[in-house]
Amino acid sequence: MIWVLIVLLAILLFPIRLKFTTVYENRMFRVYFFNKELNAKKKVMEEKANVRNYNIAHRKFYKIFKENFSTAIEKLSRNPHKIKAAVKFELRYGFEDAALTGIAYGLFNGINSFIYVYLRKLFNMKDYKFDIIPDFKNPQFNFRITSIIYFNLVKVIYILVILSRR
Repeated sequence: MIWVLIVLLAILLFPIRLKFTTVYENRMFRVYFFNKELNAKKKVMEEKANVRNYNIAHRKFYKIFKENFSTAIEKLSRNPHKIKAAVKFELRYGFEDAALTGIAYGLFNGINSFIYVYLRKLFNMKDYKFDIIPDFKNPQFNFRITSIIYFNLVKVIYILVILSRR
């Protein structure tokens, strides 16, 4: 009986580490979980574009997104007991025009601060890197996002209690 209690306490209190990697290279999108590729091959049905269908879907998505997601972010941003995360972005890009590549470099650096602010609202950032590598000769767009999330079940339960409160 005492061993069950010790194992239960170890599971609740000690952190669990999850590593996700998302890669987009050569027009191929891959997702890795602990360096093992997840096969998410799904057929996407093509439908003809219809303004009416777009407007209905947009209104439904916006209503759900605005009500639920924004309140969840507000509650989590005020929570001192957030989940820890380490995130590394690596972006390699290039356009045929070198001037356009330089302008995009400034734009991507601006996006960097925007991403960091929102990640800080959701997580306690343990490590954050955003590497932008412009290629002025070859047109390309490749990125890699590696994130490691550290959590324990006590924090997850605490966050779920906070999110469930109205």
